Amino acid sequence: FADTLLLTLENDERLDVKPSALPWVQRDALIHPDFLPLEEVGADLVVSGFFSETDGKLSIQANLYDVQAETIRAAVTWYGTAGFDIFDAMDEIAEEFAHEVDRVLPAAGRALITRQETIFSGVDRSESLLARKKIIRKRWREQPNVLTFQSGMGGIMEEFTVSDGAFTSTAGLSDGPVIPLIFSWDRDINSRFAAGTGVTIGFNKSRNEYSGGEEQNWFASAFAGPRMVFRSLRADIYLGIDFQISYFPRITEYWDDSGPRQADLGPLLYLELPMKIGFRYYFNRRIDTMPLFLNAALGITPLGYHFDLGGGNQNGMMSTGILLNIGMGVRL
Repeated sequence: FADTLLLTLENDERLDVKPSALPWVQRDALIHPDFLPLEEVGADLVVSGFFSETDGKLSIQANLYDVQAETIRAAVTWYGTAGFDIFDAMDEIAEEFAHEVDRVLPAAGRALITRQETIFSGVDRSESLLARKKIIRKRWREQPNVLTFQSGMGGIMEEFTVSDGAFTSTAGLSDGPVIPLIFSWDRDINSRFAAGTGVTIGFNKSRNEYSGGEEQNWFASAFAGPRMVFRSLRADIYLGIDFQISYFPRITEYWDDSGPRQADLGPLLYLELPMKIGFRYYFNRRIDTMPLFLNAALGITPLGYHFDLGGGNQNGMMSTGILLNIGMGVRL
């Protein structure tokens, strides 16, 4: 029966028909072909079916599935007597099914795969799991380069000894918000580990609570470090720690010591060890296309040190930095 369908559908010039043996999977109360291997090879449609016999009566069902939507697009059912009648009905079923395919099929260029093994004998979960692992493995092996562009918001908390020439005060200062633009490149080393690097440009704001004005302090950073990646079909979760160098040409701070005061600090050089946790959600699972993904990451810097390159003796530990990013990326 599968061969009859195959020969009939091959007459349609719009279809690129290929035979394949696929495992069945069960989702809730529905049993259908496993779509994961089909997405891997870029198939758009799949033909699959089954037959059953009850008290000498035979029923045959053929379904056309949309691989991306994982739904039935067309179906044909035949009922008859179990016996030689089936041979007379094969051509009739194939022609009727081809008519249903023609009714729902859009323009040319769709790939169609027919399932050869039409007798259902159970759910093969091991084959489905193996297919998932194969796609994940091919993703990091064949497309190991991960490019990401992100932006976000964060803040820095630290202490400076500030002075305007006449008054000096040690104050706990909170700079923010920090608005970064981050471009990063990660490369997978194996199934669990990757290495990453990137650059950041952005600014933070120092607000004058007395005049209501704001001062923008620009900065640039470069970072690199290892990653640990936990992979699945639709998403990756990664943990990392970086060595980061940041440069602030100037930081303007305001404080109150018997009246409003202002100090311009810097230039400052920061050496930091930020830790991050990130999440990638893939919009498609095909290996034959560039996987686009949504990226979100949280970075916390518990340890850092800043050097005053301007000779103002502002060397000291940075207390805490936190940054939340979101952006888009692609695998190459």
